[in-house]
Amino acid sequence: MARKLQSCTIGATTLAVCLLASAAQAAGTWQEMLDAAAEMRELGRYSDAETEYRAALEAIESTGGPRSRAAVALNDLAGVAKLQGHIADAEAYYKRAMETWLAVEGPRGPQLAATMNNLGAFYHSQARYGEAEPLYQKALAIWQQSQAGELGAVLNNLAALYAAQGKYAQAEQEYKLALDFRERTVGPRHPDTAIVIENLGNLYRTQARYDEAGRLYKRSLSIKEDALGPEHPQLASARNSLAELYHHQGRYAEAEALFKSALAIRERAGAEDPGVATVLNNLGELYRAQRRYPLAEEDHRRALAIREKGLGPDHPDVAITLNNLASILAFEKRYDEAEPLYRRALAIKEAKLGPEHPGMATELNNLAHLLKEKGRYDDADALYGKALRIWERAHGPRHPLVAEALHNLAVSHHSRKQYGEAEKLYLEAIAIWEETPPEFPKLAICYANYAELLRKTDRKKDSKQMEARARRMVESRAGDNYARHTVDVRELKTVNNFR
Repeated sequence: MARKLQSCTIGATTLAVCLLASAAQAAGTWQEMLDAAAEMRELGRYSDAETEYRAALEAIESTGGPRSRAAVALNDLAGVAKLQGHIADAEAYYKRAMETWLAVEGPRGPQLAATMNNLGAFYHSQARYGEAEPLYQKALAIWQQSQAGELGAVLNNLAALYAAQGKYAQAEQEYKLALDFRERTVGPRHPDTAIVIENLGNLYRTQARYDEAGRLYKRSLSIKEDALGPEHPQLASARNSLAELYHHQGRYAEAEALFKSALAIRERAGAEDPGVATVLNNLGELYRAQRRYPLAEEDHRRALAIREKGLGPDHPDVAITLNNLASILAFEKRYDEAEPLYRRALAIKEAKLGPEHPGMATELNNLAHLLKEKGRYDDADALYGKALRIWERAHGPRHPLVAEALHNLAVSHHSRKQYGEAEKLYLEAIAIWEETPPEFPKLAICYANYAELLRKTDRKKDSKQMEARARRMVESRAGDNYARHTVDVRELKTVNNFR
């Protein structure tokens, strides 16, 4: 819906007046285009918005309009290109916007800093962390001088970048700085403050600091509901985060209701919105935990299609969905379908994140499980051991993910009747899981597997006691859709990890 500039045929005596009138008319026209494009973007009409932004940019440049407005158009054009997965175009537009602001403002300009932040966020979304961090740091240095409101945004983004790389202590420090800045500048009940609170909660959930995460999620959700209303798009993120926490805690019915509410909000922005894929991925994992495998597979395949189209086939978020889809197939013993998906996910993460990144351990653990099921125990043990070492370095020796790797190594030894080594590993895993917030059904599975080992080694009384602990854990959750879980002490189970 680009508008065509009006032409002006004039004689020599009216040149100056007509030029002035034409310039004013042109300015009004390209400003209308920018406004219309912004409205289309808000409505999720990204393709139409991109067309209109291009027309506005062409109009500004062809009529000698202000270079500052051209820079705005370039920045916004980059944003809608990114949303559509036009990766090369988005990068090129951000770079052109930076060059334009540099010429307009000089090297310490606030709008230059804003565009640096946006290009950094673009690289961050593409897992190009080494390119993202210098841009965030440059924007931070500019905004720290003025204490501009955008300082909170770049502190938040820098924290998220550190979290994505497993640098949790640095991430926590930056989030706390961002939160302090937001509370001082916009107030403790502002939606921008709520965003930082939620992100700090995500960091704590990653570190299994569930009580702290829960308090932050509820605080963020309360702020957003009061300030924005119950159906605002920002509520989708807050509800999704709290639902993920409830999933980890085994509160499945509450999690499902929140996921579905978040999904309904996201889908109003468009069926292929990246936020839709995020919620579908998480809802699929909830269904997997409840053994509702057809629903889980359907959601993961839909999430995968959205992410591949929007992010490209080699993005870490695509790897997450590949891992989760492969795990569903593995649970259904469709191993030949699952293995290439695991290996593709591993290849993506190794290329984008590096071989020692905490996210690598997820796929290593799950591929090891598949290899164990196929009888390739030595290969499985090597991968379980690598996952264990990565998680220990990233989280410390008493983290639930470390317990997960210990437990799965125990099952591998147990399957080969190496009971002494298996028992030692089971007990280490149980000790960690029992001292951290409960991980259902993982701890119940561990109890059941250890009960089977005790039975096999003629300690029947101890076996029955351990089996009873597993059953009590399952029965205590029966009112929250846990009836789908069973504890069979004669069926060894490993634990898969999901993202």
